[in-house]
Amino acid sequence: MNSSKTYTVPETSAILGVPQSTLYEQVREGRAGHLHPIRVGRTIRFPKNIIDGLAAPEVA
Repeated sequence: MNSSKTYTVPETSAILGVPQSTLYEQVREGRAGHLHPIRVGRTIRFPKNIIDGLAAPEVA
């Protein structure tokens, strides 16, 4: 069972249509709080539920 609950930077970039370099820059500068980045050493991950919510917001 290898079902990750996070996305990598390349996966998040593809989903949101944002360049990877922009994501790295936003995280480094502390401007990606709304994406809830998770840093483990030099690795950055993003929670699937947050990214999926931004990619496909519910219609009210």
